Amino acid sequence: MSNFSTHCFRDFKRFIGELTANAAGTYVAACFTGQSLAQSDDPWRDLAKTYDIKVDGIETKQVLKSSSRLNMVSIYSGFDLYLTSFRKEYTNIFDKDWIKEDKVSPFEEIRKNLGRKQVKAAHEVADEMIGVIEYYRLFRNSVAHPSDKNKKAANEAFKTSLNSRERVADYYGMQSAPNSPEAINFHDVKLFSRILLDLLPQFDEIVDPGDERLLELLPRDRWLLLNDERKENARIGYLVNTYGLDRNRASKIVGSLA
Repeated sequence: MSNFSTHCFRDFKRFIGELTANAAGTYVAACFTGQSLAQSDDPWRDLAKTYDIKVDGIETKQVLKSSSRLNMVSIYSGFDLYLTSFRKEYTNIFDKDWIKEDKVSPFEEIRKNLGRKQVKAAHEVADEMIGVIEYYRLFRNSVAHPSDKNKKAANEAFKTSLNSRERVADYYGMQSAPNSPEAINFHDVKLFSRILLDLLPQFDEIVDPGDERLLELLPRDRWLLLNDERKENARIGYLVNTYGLDRNRASKIVGSLA
């Protein structure tokens, strides 16, 4: 089996690519602008007037910090949408319900459905990655839903995730992240994105149902008016586009219909 990927992961990957490129551009622009501002009592206000924008009292470090915090919220929101779609794709592929329980973290939910051993074996530091993601999830909650309770949960998660943070930082060769809730910055945005893009494709491998099931999932009532050659190409294209298969595997599956 090879190159199976869910639509939701491919959509998420495009989203993260755009977000991280924009985050990098914002970071570079803010740093450059902050270093180039003319001396005044409110240099960002003065610069903003040049572009007919009214803003008062902001500082470069505030722009950088807020941008990073909001990008972390966006990344997790994208992951949340991914998981909603992943549940539906799982149900369609295996023709069974996804087990969802209240008050269970998203990755505990994934473990229950995909198998705890399979998730642990998905990556050499899978459990540690999940530990960091769980910390970032609670940090996201403290930003999107600010309260003393959520801030405390984020701080506690940072403390208890020490082993996971150190193992993940060592794996990626990073010294600049993960950071505490008060110090979240652009490097956390990069790390959060990278962890998800490395881990989620492994879940696609777990849910790859095999060629026989993919053949069963191939619509039989489409393309009936096409000649045999065009019908075969349409079926191959469907498998490639829907399940991310390489063309050789898709051709083999379609060929077994003959």
